[in-house]
Amino acid sequence: MQDISGEWHYWENDPSVNEHVTPYVIRSLYEFKKLWVSIPEDNIKRWLDYIANMYIGSEQIDNMDQKAEIFATLALGKHPKTTEIQSSIDISKLSRHGYLMYHVGLQAIGKLW
Repeated sequence: MQDISGEWHYWENDPSVNEHVTPYVIRSLYEFKKLWVSIPEDNIKRWLDYIANMYIGSEQIDNMDQKAEIFATLALGKHPKTTEIQSSIDISKLSRHGYLMYHVGLQAIGKLW
C-alpha cells in the first residue's frame, strides 16, 4: 500500500498517505530482512532518505512522538541524518510510546546499552 510519494497508506482504499505508518512499515521491513526476506537495500535507502528529507528540520512535525518514531527508524537504518532529528526532539513532551521509540533510536546508535 505504498504511495508513489514513498509513504504508505493506512487503509487499502484510502487515498491519503499516513506519515505515522511509514516509519513503522520501514522498521517492520528491517525485521523481515532478519528473517531472510529479500528486500533490496536501495529500496530501504530510498525510504529512509524519503522520511529524512521530508521531515528533518521541518515545521510540519510538532508531534514529538512522531519525531521519535522517525528518529528510531533512521537510527536503525544508520542514516546520516539520524542525529539531526534526534536534536529536534524534546523528550519532556514524549508519551510512553514516544519515549520507548526514542530509546530504540538511542540503542541503535550505541548511546544506550
